[in-house]
Amino acid sequence: MFIILNYTIHIGDIILKNIRIVVCGLGFAGLSFIKNIVGYINDIELVVIDKNPFHYLQPEVYKYIANEKLISDIILDLQFILSKISTRIKFINGKVENINLEENIVYTKNQEVKYDYLVLALGSKTFFPPSIKNLKNFSAGVKSIERAMYFKQSFEKLILKKMKEEQSCLNKSFNIVIGGGGLSGIEIASEMAVFQRRIFEDIGCCVRRTEIFVVEALPNILYGLDEFIIENSLNRLKELGITILTNKKIVSVSKDKVHFENNKYIETDFIIWTGGIIANNPIKDKVETNRKFQIKVDRYFRVNGIENVFAIGDCAEIVDFETGTVLPATADTSIQAGRAVAKHISSTLESRKLEPIRITSKGLIVSLGNNYAVGKIKNIRFKGYIAHLIKEFIFSKYKKSL
Repeated sequence: MFIILNYTIHIGDIILKNIRIVVCGLGFAGLSFIKNIVGYINDIELVVIDKNPFHYLQPEVYKYIANEKLISDIILDLQFILSKISTRIKFINGKVENINLEENIVYTKNQEVKYDYLVLALGSKTFFPPSIKNLKNFSAGVKSIERAMYFKQSFEKLILKKMKEEQSCLNKSFNIVIGGGGLSGIEIASEMAVFQRRIFEDIGCCVRRTEIFVVEALPNILYGLDEFIIENSLNRLKELGITILTNKKIVSVSKDKVHFENNKYIETDFIIWTGGIIANNPIKDKVETNRKFQIKVDRYFRVNGIENVFAIGDCAEIVDFETGTVLPATADTSIQAGRAVAKHISSTLESRKLEPIRITSKGLIVSLGNNYAVGKIKNIRFKGYIAHLIKEFIFSKYKKSL
């Protein structure tokens, strides 16, 4: 175990001793911060820590699962990305185990890293509620690339197993249950509807019936989103033959059944859980959080009012401070937050007055399978192939910016 030593740097006529910024997590928020802080202050020492050696484009994972994207389309080498931003960035491939907020030290498994400013951008993971019996044992999540790969392989192995058992013909119905009718659940349901039909058609496997169920505990899917998006998503899901079950609370899961209240159940061959996230938060017992363990921050993204600790992205509760609305954890809001914190830290270092930067949701595009999408950006609404092209353009532009 060792501690990386600090050194003295110069910014203009100001001498700054022992200034090091440590960034934990290099998703959309973390990378946005890195790119922008380098633009403000070239000579600061930057240390970045991430458990993965790659940048994961999680919003595109559903197309990977549906064989519309390659693995190279959704992960990008972090060392290569960082080298293009600045050759002075030190990258540590490790998991953040703990943080001493009093002593300004980040702990990984093998290292202790001192910081002067800390930016937490550790993201989130799939939340499996313990109140739903056996949920984690019998369902798949796709929040991480490892779980997405496991899901894809497990699904294809199941198809092969079924074919062998049914002697090349699935005489029984093939059911997929997706728990959660939020953005992730709807996107994966749409892609799976297209994907599973393509599999059965391409390999010549006959089935009596295939069904995909989306189960949502709330009265409607995509709760809180624009009515245009909800209505058109519902219409698209119906076109794809997907069954939507709202006001349905899952109480337990077994190998081949999803159980509801009042002893009702659905038989299933495969269960996907997308019913929520929980923040990756190694300091959840030391700071104020919401029920998802997301860190509560002030309008400058500072944690607990600590002047040198910031939180952004999925691990933070991002609020539009003008309306008090909690914003969804999206790539868009994460990128904005990263940009804002870079400006706040640079202003602090150069003794300039901090000005709060409002974060707003610019819009949202929902992929609904087979080059179809629906979305709203500012006050412009669109659907169909044009919406798909807009989303593809946005992600293509983002990747080229790295």
